[in-house]
Amino acid sequence: MLDGPNAIAISTTDATAPARILSKFAKTAPALEIKGGVVEGTFYDAEGMKAIAAVPSREELLSKLLEVCSLLSQTLLVLSIRSQSRAVQVKA
Repeated sequence: MLDGPNAIAISTTDATAPARILSKFAKTAPALEIKGGVVEGTFYDAEGMKAIAAVPSREELLSKLLEVCSLLSQTLLVLSIRSQSRAVQVKA
């Protein structure tokens, strides 16, 4: 597996960042070949590293979660206002 020149990429803050960065760089450098890697103690082959590279960053995932929470709270507010409006119409 480690024939020829090799390199190691490490991140202490984002486990998937090295795979994402190297995968993006490999598109412009055809000689770069990702042979495998270890992410949080688990070994992945080249295909596994492609899958790891496709995982969004922590910041992107948190942003998407915040967006979903915001949409949910907006929807609950609208439903609450509608139900109050209907209750007022029934009483009138």
